[in-house]
Amino acid sequence: MPPTPFTVMSELYGDAGSVARWQQGNGLATGWDFHPVLTTGEQSFLESAKPPFAYFSIPSGTTATDCYPSSTDANTEALLTNLTQQLGPNVWRLGMPEFDQGGGCWARGRPSFGGQTDQQAYNSWTNFYLNTQGLGAYLGQTPQQRGYRWMSLCDFAFCPQYAYDMGSDLVLLERNEDEVSGITPGIAMLRGAAAEHGGKQWGIDLSTWRYWNDGPTVYDSTGKLVTGWSTSTFERNMYIAYMSGANIIHNEAADYTTGGQGGGLNPLGRTVQRFTDFATVRHPDRGTPYVPIALMQGHYSGFEPRFGAWMQGPYKWYWSDPYSAGDTMLSNLLSLAYPRYNTWGTPIGPWVVHSADGSVNVSASINAYRQQLADGADPRPWEPFGSSRWGETFDVITDGSTLATMQQYRAIVLSTGTTIDATMLGNLTQYVQSGGTLVVNAKQLPAGADTLTGVHFTGARGSASSETWVPDASTIDEDAYDYAVATPTSASVLAHTSSGDPIVTSNAYGSGVVYVTTPDFMGDASGTTILHVGNRLIDTLEARFAKVMVTGPSTLDYLVNTVGDTTVVTLVNTGLSNTPWTGTLSFPMPGGAYSAREWTQDAAVSTSVSGNQVVINASVPGYGVRVYALTG
Repeated sequence: MPPTPFTVMSELYGDAGSVARWQQGNGLATGWDFHPVLTTGEQSFLESAKPPFAYFSIPSGTTATDCYPSSTDANTEALLTNLTQQLGPNVWRLGMPEFDQGGGCWARGRPSFGGQTDQQAYNSWTNFYLNTQGLGAYLGQTPQQRGYRWMSLCDFAFCPQYAYDMGSDLVLLERNEDEVSGITPGIAMLRGAAAEHGGKQWGIDLSTWRYWNDGPTVYDSTGKLVTGWSTSTFERNMYIAYMSGANIIHNEAADYTTGGQGGGLNPLGRTVQRFTDFATVRHPDRGTPYVPIALMQGHYSGFEPRFGAWMQGPYKWYWSDPYSAGDTMLSNLLSLAYPRYNTWGTPIGPWVVHSADGSVNVSASINAYRQQLADGADPRPWEPFGSSRWGETFDVITDGSTLATMQQYRAIVLSTGTTIDATMLGNLTQYVQSGGTLVVNAKQLPAGADTLTGVHFTGARGSASSETWVPDASTIDEDAYDYAVATPTSASVLAHTSSGDPIVTSNAYGSGVVYVTTPDFMGDASGTTILHVGNRLIDTLEARFAKVMVTGPSTLDYLVNTVGDTTVVTLVNTGLSNTPWTGTLSFPMPGGAYSAREWTQDAAVSTSVSGNQVVINASVPGYGVRVYALTG
């Protein structure tokens, strides 16, 4: 089936045909999600507008139906098959909304995963949904057999990989809620899962709910925020999702008018309207996200990024099992690539009330936060975002990936916790042979990999707290770490201890290169951080692959897209004060004439030349977004 055009999808309840027409006329959405039972007015709207459409219809055999109002329709199969024939392929059944939730109706009877191996937990989890909940009857069919496409909505970032495994055609990942992890690194995990499943479609579901003021985004009659999130959080998440390549942004049901000026749209409505205009009218061709590097984790891991007030511990599978060594490595790599990503959803600000034991007093904090909003306080400093050291240039894939998936990336960094099996070693060897770059750790290498890596491990062990980086002879100080002693055969040494033991090596193999790191899982002895030498190695790769160098304060998440001969850089200010981000964007000098524009304001910008680089002096308002494009 053909791909879906980018869609801003609006969820509506009730007899919503007239509301959908109004939203369409006001540029608030380009697709809609209706709840059962479809009315004559809704069907008439769909037949005339022919928009992308999702039907919020949960199969009646599940445990979830009584928790969602207007969520079942016995005629769903026939209805969606008929609508697909009338409207085309962009018709979905949203049959698994929030199905992976930590508690609630979907979780009734779900087995505990404590003490199970990762594969046992995965088998129990998928069996529960496919067989106990009876969803396998639908997910086991192709869209052609079913007559329509299947959409699933995940709460947790570990879920999309497994939702695709089970047969989902498109997966939404819920963000913008502080009871789930943040959009960074959620995008990397969702986009990687879609790539691993043959380039399936994906999207971001935007909630309006904030746990810490106990309500959705709503305004009083004067336009003052009562509960929920500031509009800048919606705006930043929408731009990140769109420029990351999402097929759909699914906006959960929201009030866009109460508190609107002169009876018009309220702040949330105006924010959604401006974004929809940007993405579907002014700049519908965002190009291709530039994602040169994949982090590869274990397929059955169940790893969830840290977030929030209570989810900072090294646990997974609904916090029932501890991180494995590979999970710890992945967590440390994410902390390196996305500084402060785990701050999403944390309670910060003068409204946080602590009990005598130092814990957060939830009910008192919620009341205090609501009072702060009522007094006109700015909520934006209390809505932390993660930043990106190298931009959103990573996907997270698994060791279940095919060679074809691997070859979509210029480099792969292994973050698995066990040694590579024979099948994976064969795939990785072919990947490097054909030009890929592989970063692998001594703990992940099986016997018999010497030809690929160019090093031989002696079986001895060593400890160190610094090393020399050979390219510039600099000394890198570290926390203490342990390493496997190796002897180079064909590899070059990039970093070594004072005694000469290799810490990072580089081996040309075929058209590619293999980097071996000898410290255990590239981390310190406590397993709490990636070594500085690991940072230096990834810096080296990023500099080699970069289409633009972004220089400035670290309070920034950025994304890079390519559109023909245009390089587009989206800058998202992640600072916690209303301070503009200022910095520079440096692009390789084009071969001919070139020009630069800023897309959110559709204005030309000036450039300068430094060496062989075209430089843009960029600025992003506090809590804001800017999109710079260099054409040439």
